[in-house]
Amino acid sequence: PIASEIDAEGKPQPECIGDALPCICPPGYYFQFPERTCEPRGDDDYNYGIKGGGQPYQTFPGGQAGGQPYQTFSGGQAGGQVPNSGLPPYLTFGGQHPGGQPRPSYTIFGHHPEGGQPQPPYTALGEHYPRQQPPRPDTGFPYQLSCNTQDVCHDYATCIYESEIDIHMCQCNPGFVGDGFTCLSQDFSCDQVNICHVHALCIYDDLEMRSVCVCISGYVGDGTVCTPEDECNSVEDCDINAQCAFDALTQRYRCTCNHDYTGDGRTCVQTPDADCNIIRNCHHNADCTFNIVALTHQCQCREGYEGDGTICTEIQLNCHVLRNCGQHARCQELAPRDYRCVCRQGYVGDGYYCTATRSCQQDPSMCHQQASCQPDPASSLGYSCQCMSGYIGDGFTCVEAPTFESQLLLLNQGMSVLRMPVSTLTPGGGYPIAVNAYMSAVGADVDCFAGRYFWTDVRTSTIRSCNYDGTERKPIIRQGVIGSPEDIAVDWISRNIYWTDSINDEIAASSIDKGLRRTIITGDLVNPRGIAVHPGRGLLFWSDWNREGPKIESSGLDGTDRRVLVNTNIELPNSLVVDYETSTLCWADAGTHKIECIGVNGRDRRAVIKGPKYPFGLTLHEQHFYYTDWEDGRIHAVNKYTGREEPSRPAPPGGSGKLYGIVAVPDSCPPVSNAC
Repeated sequence: PIASEIDAEGKPQPECIGDALPCICPPGYYFQFPERTCEPRGDDDYNYGIKGGGQPYQTFPGGQAGGQPYQTFSGGQAGGQVPNSGLPPYLTFGGQHPGGQPRPSYTIFGHHPEGGQPQPPYTALGEHYPRQQPPRPDTGFPYQLSCNTQDVCHDYATCIYESEIDIHMCQCNPGFVGDGFTCLSQDFSCDQVNICHVHALCIYDDLEMRSVCVCISGYVGDGTVCTPEDECNSVEDCDINAQCAFDALTQRYRCTCNHDYTGDGRTCVQTPDADCNIIRNCHHNADCTFNIVALTHQCQCREGYEGDGTICTEIQLNCHVLRNCGQHARCQELAPRDYRCVCRQGYVGDGYYCTATRSCQQDPSMCHQQASCQPDPASSLGYSCQCMSGYIGDGFTCVEAPTFESQLLLLNQGMSVLRMPVSTLTPGGGYPIAVNAYMSAVGADVDCFAGRYFWTDVRTSTIRSCNYDGTERKPIIRQGVIGSPEDIAVDWISRNIYWTDSINDEIAASSIDKGLRRTIITGDLVNPRGIAVHPGRGLLFWSDWNREGPKIESSGLDGTDRRVLVNTNIELPNSLVVDYETSTLCWADAGTHKIECIGVNGRDRRAVIKGPKYPFGLTLHEQHFYYTDWEDGRIHAVNKYTGREEPSRPAPPGGSGKLYGIVAVPDSCPPVSNAC
């Protein structure tokens, strides 16, 4: 009900919220309990006085103690009305005060005695003592809800039930005085009044020269309030390596050290056998990984390394893994775990490059039944065994070559891998086969034996692979093993891939099938870019963008016999490609604006074309070079013999940004081999 409503006797009804008391009556009435009515107020219900300056004030009745009035409020409203006069005096002030001194004032349920505005508790001298309790909710009424429904009592107060007036009230604990919303410490000694907590003792303090409350062992606090030593209210109460968790056994919250730490929760130290995520004891070539079986963190050596994780050594990837022996050599174990390439009978050399002591022209039976003895300018004897069309091998052993899609160009453009037909006459045009918003595809090559496309992703430091149509995509080398893979070359015979890394400044290799990784070349590399491989000759080629000394180098497939192939009249050598038909290495130079070639032996250098603006990717298909150009963003075709340029073509839709690596998909693998 609201105060404006009138009961049967013509009296206004009090304003109440549920069972909360007291209720509020209009001015001129006070609340009568337990009748729950509003009764008219007479002149005897309060006394008037005059404050200095002629302003009225009132003194609440209640008697005196030690000659001092209980409480005096100055101010008041015009006409001498008592503010919030609906509150009877015995609810406003109650109890005795010690020593005859004026007791601290009590708020009139959240209202200031001057003008009826809300106020916090005040002392008799008007000093403000703000409470440290959470703010009480604004109910929209001139009093607060009962403490049994809202936690409004002070830390040193208790919510008690007052049966005579049927309400719950905040009452300060022994040793404290106040209104229950604010409780101030009394200057009492615990040997006079028992104000100590149940888990505290009253002990005489020589410094303070009085008895004080001291929490017993296992508890902390000021003696008037004691909590268990390991009990916590939040994680801030605990060690940085602990949690504030509920203990079902003790039915309270306590600090508990985290896994791999020991202590009381307030102080936690590492255990000697802590996991690697705590003590961080892994080798720099190892990672701390979570074992879902053992449910622990363990050090694990990275790919290409072996050990217990705290010590990792590089796995020696010899020819039995890399399969990098020369065309006329085999991989032989000369000693335990010591594999070397050895030239076959009738050949001499280092195992990576073997020359025949006799030719198949003299002994045709040297060749496989699916091979024939053919003139070979690259051979010192002028002839070599070569597998017939539809077969691949070294000429001594030939197997049927698998067939896949061909006559395709695959190229990278930012977040997309695109495919398009080599011929402009082929219907259908081009389209993307792989799109990833978080990818930056750069280097490109194909595994002609398995019918798969390989590319490098410099954004995620990953090497990826898929079929020519984009299906069965998967990572080959994952992030964390390599820095920035710029370009890639596939040795389809030995089943290895090679790549340049411009962050680690190295040339690295990995077996496609087993995933074992090995560093091939380090040192004297500034910005390695393009890379190519000649499996038949057992040769590896790479370019270095070193602005002060750009160059193209070569080595054996295991990194041996390193030498500079080109270091003059060269500026920004980008992609490399091997012409197996002529045994030449060709490159695109964005600084000299040329496409040039040189024999794999370092002789007979020539320029194919002068004029490309900024060539980047380079590939070869039959009689034409194809290159991407950053300047115009198009694909260009150039005859490798005449240098005549065909009309350029735009990239297929689906990509964005600069064009990077490009590779042609051949009808079959080149007629070269590597016996190991």
